[in-house]
Amino acid sequence: MKYKGINFIMSLKVIFILIFLIICANNVYSANFLESKSISMILDYNDTPIISNISTSGYTREVTVTYDLSHPLGAPCNIRVEFMDGSEGSTWSPITATDSSALEAVYPGQGLSFIWDSVIDIPDANGEGYWLRISAVDGYLEGQWEYYGPFPVPHTPVRFVSIEKYGFWIKLKWYAEQGISYKLYWANDLNNPIVWDEVNYPGFHDHILLESENIHSWIDYGDDPEMDNDSYDANIRMYKITF
Repeated sequence: MKYKGINFIMSLKVIFILIFLIICANNVYSANFLESKSISMILDYNDTPIISNISTSGYTREVTVTYDLSHPLGAPCNIRVEFMDGSEGSTWSPITATDSSALEAVYPGQGLSFIWDSVIDIPDANGEGYWLRISAVDGYLEGQWEYYGPFPVPHTPVRFVSIEKYGFWIKLKWYAEQGISYKLYWANDLNNPIVWDEVNYPGFHDHILLESENIHSWIDYGDDPEMDNDSYDANIRMYKITF
């Protein structure tokens, strides 16, 4: 009887242990199932990160790239950017940003931007056939590439940026790298023979404004006696800049 009692107790212990193991296994399976469902819900979400409205601006080595980023969950994304010279084939290469952190953990928004230090990637660039493509990665999925181009990437040290017209006078704006000497010329028309005269009246350089880094401007009011004896319509004049 003694041994039978011991065997009975041992049998109960084995049964309890088996029940405990079955309960633990079910809990683990349930946890794994919930976890997999949670991940599946994220991966199967309708939308991936979307890049849109790419644009560029810049004058020489530094090209400012602006874009919009949207994400269904508002999650931060890492931004991938590559460029291609369309005149030389179809090889895409990563760009060099002046600040790489501007492409990391970027939250969705409009008018986001970074600066491409293009002279590092294409030091001899002087053309208009360049392309960019941008995508976003949220940690799980990468959105589709968004393409922009063609656009110019000139590395000319001096060049016009804009000519703004205001009635009878105009505002010239140009880019000039530091330490570069340049001259501004005007002509009344482009009929042959073209006669270009240098803008170099006394005090001309004092009238040049520094708009921002390397961006200069000057206003032709159409009544500068040093340039002409009579008033004139500055809008019909032609200008060029050399260095």
